[in-house]
Amino acid sequence: MEQSHQPFDLSSARDILTIIFKHKYIILITFLIISAGVTQYAFSLKRVYESQSVLLFKLGREFTSRPEVGGDTGRGFSVPPETIMRAEMSLITSRDLINTVIKTVGQEKIFPVLSKAIPGSISPDDLAINLFQENLSVNNIQGSSMIQIAFTHPDPYIAANVVNTLVDALKIKHLEVFSTDSTPFLKSQEKVFQERLKESETKLASLKQKYGVFSFEEQKTALIQQRSTLDTNLKAAQSQVNELEQKVAMIKNPKWAPEVPPEIRAQLIALQQREREVMGRYIDGTVPVQNVRKEMDAVKESLKKQSEEIRQTEIHKAEGELNMARVRADNARRQLGQVEAALQSLETRALELQGAKREAALQEQNYQNYSRKLEESMIMDDMDRRKMVAITIVEKAVASSLPKQGKANKLVVILMGLFGGIAAGLAIAFLLEFIAPGMTTPWSAERRLNLPVLSAIRRLMISSRVPVDVNPTHDSAKSEMDMEQEMIDLYQTITAALPDTDRRTVLFVGSRSNEGTSTIARQLARVASLRLEKSVLLIDLDRSRPDLHVYSTLKPQADLQDGEGQLGLTLARVEESSLYVMPLFWRTMVTPKTIDYAKRGDFWESLKDQFDLIIVDSPPASMFPDGPAIVSRLDGVILVVEAEKTRWHVALSVKEKILKSGGNILGIVFNKRRLYIPELIYRYL
Repeated sequence: MEQSHQPFDLSSARDILTIIFKHKYIILITFLIISAGVTQYAFSLKRVYESQSVLLFKLGREFTSRPEVGGDTGRGFSVPPETIMRAEMSLITSRDLINTVIKTVGQEKIFPVLSKAIPGSISPDDLAINLFQENLSVNNIQGSSMIQIAFTHPDPYIAANVVNTLVDALKIKHLEVFSTDSTPFLKSQEKVFQERLKESETKLASLKQKYGVFSFEEQKTALIQQRSTLDTNLKAAQSQVNELEQKVAMIKNPKWAPEVPPEIRAQLIALQQREREVMGRYIDGTVPVQNVRKEMDAVKESLKKQSEEIRQTEIHKAEGELNMARVRADNARRQLGQVEAALQSLETRALELQGAKREAALQEQNYQNYSRKLEESMIMDDMDRRKMVAITIVEKAVASSLPKQGKANKLVVILMGLFGGIAAGLAIAFLLEFIAPGMTTPWSAERRLNLPVLSAIRRLMISSRVPVDVNPTHDSAKSEMDMEQEMIDLYQTITAALPDTDRRTVLFVGSRSNEGTSTIARQLARVASLRLEKSVLLIDLDRSRPDLHVYSTLKPQADLQDGEGQLGLTLARVEESSLYVMPLFWRTMVTPKTIDYAKRGDFWESLKDQFDLIIVDSPPASMFPDGPAIVSRLDGVILVVEAEKTRWHVALSVKEKILKSGGNILGIVFNKRRLYIPELIYRYL
């Protein structure tokens, strides 16, 4: 069995109902006190009304980032939309804005009770602001740029007036927070840069007039084009000079031959043909041959003179063209030098002109920027004067005809009080049961002592004498019958726990006085003898209360002494039944000799030969060591626990003491049990 020291099992309806019915009066009193207090509080609550307004916040000009200088590039929202909404909510709940609303509506109207307040450490204004903040609710509607403003007040019209006044004050406060007084500064800066622009433009005009430059780029482009043309002409003239020089040198070369005129070439060819014909008819040296040859020489001489004349003519012509080409090349070279000089001079002046132009352009850009900024600032100033803000009223606050549901709802408060009272009562009941040192139910004893419960005996009115009247005449008759049935069940349980022997020795022991150990031992002995017809010996080992002399038919005997012969003298038979009693102690003085004798094995063997059941009534183990001293000689030990009285940790220490002494603990007899659950309910569990 798994050991658990928990006093109850929350999964068991039987344990829960036992605790509830056991502490029913505590639960009832707690319930009544809390319910009455909460009900009184609920009726003391005043009705409050809530008015609300919904505002849409547009991401307008207030949140747009603008560069201080330059153009409009890079415009955008300076902060994320989520941050903007948080900033607006903080602005709504600011003390400055709330103080403005309180003064506008009137503190005596919103919080009339403050006029009767006793002056203290906190000023009325601060107290009013704190109360205002408690009744004010500001929430951002999820997933939108809308904010809901709500205010609760006993007067619905004042609540609506406060919310609408707060919205109007928010617009003004919004303008104060996000507006900038930059127009005068921008005007002065615009004037300064306008003067600087005029000065730079005047300087640029005087430089142009001084250097005669009115269009620097055009003049530079024209000079470059002129330089290109002159360079081309120079290269062409130089090329022509080179060609003509080569031509003159070629003509002057002796190898140069002018072109022969066609008529002379034809005449020479005819003479050569005639020479061949004459040579064919005549021999060399003859007159015809010589005549022909003379004619040919004359023609060749004429051709030579004519060629020389042509050479001279060509030379004169080529030299004339060469001189003209050289003149053109010199002119082009001179003009190109002039253009180069003009370009160099223009570049030198361009540096000064370019600086003046840049300054003029910069001043113009600054002037335009400040002019544009001034225009924007004047537009925003005009919008501020017209109270044009990026706040739109989606829903205006109106007086509500129904009170606010929530903490001021009396019915809800009362119901919460009822349930809270029940819960508190149950919590106290379970807490008391948890901290209680005793054990209320057999199951709690099983869990805490880790032993089975052999019998659970109710709190019954029974006689402690043996034997009991056979025909009782009072109301204890039913109790006697219930006890007999419990004892019969207990005997059967002991028999099942010790199946290996027909003659059994069992010791009953408790942990404190008045737990009913002796009563249970006597009742079991009586029932086993009278009802089950067993031979039973009841040994009284309890020297704390040697009261077996209460039996009417018994007389006190002397303590058991050494020796076989005196054993029968210590046994006392109860009337004519099979029940015998052995009172080992009849005085309260300690006799160690008796305990030593009871520890001997032959003592118990001789008794077991005579009786079917030997029951030993032991004194409380926490007070006397007599019981644990002999448990090793007995077949079993039954631990008696009184419901709600026996402390579980004391019983647990007794259990451990018995186990250390070699005892065999059969289980627990849970005595004087009280059934808290009504029988009508218990029968269904």
